[in-house]
Amino acid sequence: MPHSGGGGSSGGGSHGGGGSSGGSSARISDDYFPGSRRYRRHYHDGRPDEYFYSDSTPRKTGLTTIIIGLLFFGLCFSIFLPSITKNIPRKLKENYTRPNTRIMDNIGIIDNDAEVEKVFEEFNDLTGICPVVYTMYIEDYRGSFSSLENFAYHKYLDEFDDERHFLFVYAIPKDQAAEYISGELERPDFEWESMIGDDTDALYQEGHFVNDVQSGLSQGQNPGKVFANAVKNMHDRDKTLLSKNYLFSGKMIPIYVIAGIFILVIIGMGKSVFKERQFDYEEVPLQEGDGRYDGIRGFVSNQSTGNKSNIFSIIFMAPFFLAGIFALIMGIIVKLVPVILFGLFWSAIVAVSASSMLVKDKKKDEDDDYRRYDDDD
Repeated sequence: MPHSGGGGSSGGGSHGGGGSSGGSSARISDDYFPGSRRYRRHYHDGRPDEYFYSDSTPRKTGLTTIIIGLLFFGLCFSIFLPSITKNIPRKLKENYTRPNTRIMDNIGIIDNDAEVEKVFEEFNDLTGICPVVYTMYIEDYRGSFSSLENFAYHKYLDEFDDERHFLFVYAIPKDQAAEYISGELERPDFEWESMIGDDTDALYQEGHFVNDVQSGLSQGQNPGKVFANAVKNMHDRDKTLLSKNYLFSGKMIPIYVIAGIFILVIIGMGKSVFKERQFDYEEVPLQEGDGRYDGIRGFVSNQSTGNKSNIFSIIFMAPFFLAGIFALIMGIIVKLVPVILFGLFWSAIVAVSASSMLVKDKKKDEDDDYRRYDDDD
């Protein structure tokens, strides 16, 4: 939806507009620990079998896991990529029909139509954005709308079906129009508002434009001249912006970082699938002597294994958490709200997941201690 790009008046000044893989916490060890079972890794190529102990059934990384990862990757990019690229300056495709005139002078106040049309068309050619100026009497909106901004918003929706227009609305009191047009009144009491389409944000420099327009109108210049000069200045600045290569700009870094993380994860999953196709897991009977630990040895083995699992959980999740923090910082630096939200969302998920894994490991430690005491009894 369109939004305000700023505005002002003769008395009130100006204003701005508004505008996971490996997540299992299974405990694995070469030595028996309370509550574990014995498994064999049987290789199809004749390599010696490997034996280990685990407190849960080992599982391979399946193609389903990779597909889910790719779908999650695609979902994240489909949500965040348009919002990120929206803020990168680029010429917009014109999804509208250009009007015969970009001047809707309802009160006959603009005296340089040809100049306005020329400047607006040049800006249209450069950016794909169509500027339109609309003049009216203040009395014509005050009966039905709470403010000129509210009128401009509804006027935009009435006139345009897209988000690639600038609408500049200029209003003066009806009783001052004749004197101003004749030159008897140096500067009328005025109000003005700009309403801009959502797709135009990257090419609309609000601060410069609002200052140019407010300054010119306050000096009593004709609104046609003021808006033409302001759009011409914006044209020159946008021409510089559009000439830059944003492929390696700071705004693209969050995209590359997020994509890199997912690519590495998917590659790791793919390697696991390939590697795990070479063997099968089989549960085998415990060896004689497994589980017959004295109290001290059983406690030490259990504690050591638990600590290793806790450390693994932290090491595994740390890169993902740091990636979220990095995305958050870069989003703040380049002022992209979608990247900031993604960084917060991603870091929170990783933090909660890591905490859950650590809590689960601690609970297993406690459960195994209870089992050890029961075995001793």
